[in-house]
Amino acid sequence: MPGAGEVDTGEEEVFTATVSDPDGDVRRVWFTIGDSVWCDSSSTDGWSQKVDMGRLPVGTLPMKVRASDADGLVSETYTGSVVVKEPPFLAQRDDDPGLRAEEDS
Repeated sequence: MPGAGEVDTGEEEVFTATVSDPDGDVRRVWFTIGDSVWCDSSSTDGWSQKVDMGRLPVGTLPMKVRASDADGLVSETYTGSVVVKEPPFLAQRDDDPGLRAEEDS
């Protein structure tokens, strides 16, 4: 199981940002993960983006978040990182359509 700040490939994760504007007019929040995935969120009841982690390579990837307001002003960019890990390996017997916790004796 991944630790804090880590996610398995093949899962969907929801990233959430808390943003504010002195005028209360936040209009858009951008989430960037790695070099290839740009997520764009537009909301009035919170700022989040669902990301298919299977589209990302395994490893530590930069994550950036920024926001804009109704006047078109853009915030500074928050920078962090996300660690994408391989999902745990599950074995399956060829003659068993489901996964088994124990082998037959």
